[in-house]
Order: sequence, then structure tokens, then C-alpha cells
Amino acid sequence: MAPSNIHEYIKLRQHFINLTLHADPECPLPSERTLAETFGVARKTVRRALEDMVAGNYLIKRPRRGYFVNPLSMREDERRQKIVGLLFRNGMHALYNREDACFMEAFFREIRRYDACVQLIMTSGTEMIYSDIANSGLDGLVWLGVPPGHTAVFERIHREGALPIVGFFDSVPPACGNYIYMDPFTEGYQKTKFLLDRGCRSILFVKCPRLERSHDGYFAALKEAGIAPNPELLVDEELPSEQLEALFREHAVDGAVVRFHQADRVREFAVSRGIRIPEDLQLITGCTCYDWEPTMTEKPFAAIVSRLLNQLWNEMQHQDSPLQDSSLQWNIKAGNSTR
Repeated sequence: MAPSNIHEYIKLRQHFINLTLHADPECPLPSERTLAETFGVARKTVRRALEDMVAGNYLIKRPRRGYFVNPLSMREDERRQKIVGLLFRNGMHALYNREDACFMEAFFREIRRYDACVQLIMTSGTEMIYSDIANSGLDGLVWLGVPPGHTAVFERIHREGALPIVGFFDSVPPACGNYIYMDPFTEGYQKTKFLLDRGCRSILFVKCPRLERSHDGYFAALKEAGIAPNPELLVDEELPSEQLEALFREHAVDGAVVRFHQADRVREFAVSRGIRIPEDLQLITGCTCYDWEPTMTEKPFAAIVSRLLNQLWNEMQHQDSPLQDSSLQWNIKAGNSTR
């Protein structure tokens, strides 16, 4: 599928705004043709972005000479600031859940400690993401929640030194670069142990296809507690009600490690069968928005962002020391679904 014009347009605006901070106002911008080739977009898209940036007083158009940065578009103290890019997941991700909001809140609180401005990065897809980042005009980039399909891009930018970059990974870690990785094994272990510590002995665990290590943590916690894992209690996300019925009847389920919408499904099933929560069944889930208050795991958002930005700032000041940390653990926020 071809990328949409709106993505290309916004990407160009990002680039031009970054130029207004660092480019020499006496030097013309590259030609429309060069910009179109560099960013892989149509010349009419380039022209529209240039004209709109002139209308916004970021650029000046000089007849027969081209486009120039408007020296009055930014204050001098702003021109001295570093530009830190923030790329969230795949660059086209809607910030629709609680975890996203917590990350953004932590980032904008922490960035105030630095003499930097922030550029939110939008990209047009996997095939262009390396070019989008390398040509962004940024001084450094924080990439939160790097998708598995984009790990190679993160590694390439680091190896080639295209710009200082740090990343947060929650599926698989990269082979190189500066990053924080939160192993799903740890979350599965922490959730299961939390229920075990509260008396649960027959625990249902809902699998996630891309986080297989999470249920490895489930097995490890059961083994540590001297409980033999029951394969029937390790279930797929699309769990039909009749299977739930059979599992509760045959295995006396008293705990459930669930994910997002499955928390609502299991709770609704329990209520419909007269199973009391948390007296008869205890639930623990992940960080998102609910219209009730379950116990949930939360990433340590402030610690992740603080360490990433500190590392990035050191890199931007040419004081690099490797950051490859997978030691962080989830916070558990107690709610009314556990004792």
C-alpha cells in the first residue's frame, strides 16, 4: 500500500521546522527535486509543504534564489537548544491507552530537565522509516516501544552513527545499541507469584502470541511454588465461554493472569456464574483503562524515560557509555480484583 500524502507532508514539515533551529539563514534549502528524491515523495507534496512553511513564517522565498530559513522564526535561545525526537512505536501509533499516556506524561516531565526541544516523529511505514529518521535533522532520538519489525532499523542507525539513538523494547531486545528491555518473562513471573502469594493454586494464564516468554515466567513461578503446571490452564486469547465454563468446573480455577479485554471477559463470566471476585477468583491484568479497578502491572515509566534521556544526552555530548539494561521490573498496582 502506498503511503498517504498526509504522512509525507507532516514528515516534511518536521524536517523544515528542525532546519529553522539549526540551518544557516544565508544558505538556500535544497531544490524541490532534491528534497523529493531525499524523502521519496512527489514534488507537489514538497512544494505544498514549502509554501505552507513560508505562510507560517518559518521559511522565506526569494525569487530566483529559492527558499531560506527565516532568521526571525525562532528566538536565539531556542536556536541553541538541541532537538530531541520522540518516536512512539511505528510512528503511526494512536495514543489510545493508559500505558501510552503514562509514557508521554513521563517523557514530557523529564525532558524539562534538559536544554532541549521535542520533535514528535511521524513516519510513513517500514520501507521509509530509516530514511525518515536519518534525514530528520534531529540531534538525537528516543524510540519508545520499538516494534519487532523495526529492530533492524534501530540497530542500523546505531551502527552507522546516523544520529544518537536510544530505545525501549518490550518484545525482543536488539543486538546492539543503547536500550532498555523489559523481558515479558519477568511480567509473567511477577503476575503469577503475586496470585500465588495471595493463596491461589489453580491459575489460568492467557497467552499472547508475540510474548511467549511471558508464559515461561508463569511456569517458573509455579515451579518455584512446587505446583505442577497444567497445560490446560494455558489458554489462547480468543477463549470461548464454553471453554471457560469447563476449565472453572474441572480445575477449580481460583486465579487468572489475563490481558486487557480478557480481564473484562473473565470478570463478566465470573459474575454471571455467581463467582465472587476476589473472594473466589482473583484477577491480575495489564496496564490499560477499565471501568472497574483491577490489580494490574505497570511499567516503571519514569525510570525508563529518565534513564533513556540521560543516556541520549550523554551521547549528544559525546560522553557515551553503553546502556543495555534488562533488569527493570513491573510495578504492581493493587486493585479490587485481588485480596
